[in-house]
Amino acid sequence: MDVFHLGCPPLLPGLLRHDGAPLRTAGATCFDESGPALSAPGPTWADRSLDIAPIGVAAPVTTNGPGDASTAGLLFALAVGATIDQAADLAAGCSATIVAGKSATPSLVNRISPNIADLFPRVLA
Repeated sequence: MDVFHLGCPPLLPGLLRHDGAPLRTAGATCFDESGPALSAPGPTWADRSLDIAPIGVAAPVTTNGPGDASTAGLLFALAVGATIDQAADLAAGCSATIVAGKSATPSLVNRISPNIADLFPRVLA
């Protein structure tokens, strides 16, 4: 069974800007057609437009890896049933920790984005 079938892309990221990144999601039908991993959050994630605010890093160390960390945060949030707003915050927090030269651990990401703290006990408990 396919977990993801991306006949139509459910998440449509926009170009990164100095003030953040826009994210637009597809309609509910697209989520339903994208496989079981995306059909469950479809009703609450569909037809949304977000502007993901950047998280400032006082002393940037690297730009290698924040995109991968952002994607990992988004997928983790999806896997644990987070809202799309929590997923965006987690993705931004994961990216910021990498730019700061740290690992995106739950404790560091929680300090950066405290409104996502309830996501980690769902899998750590």
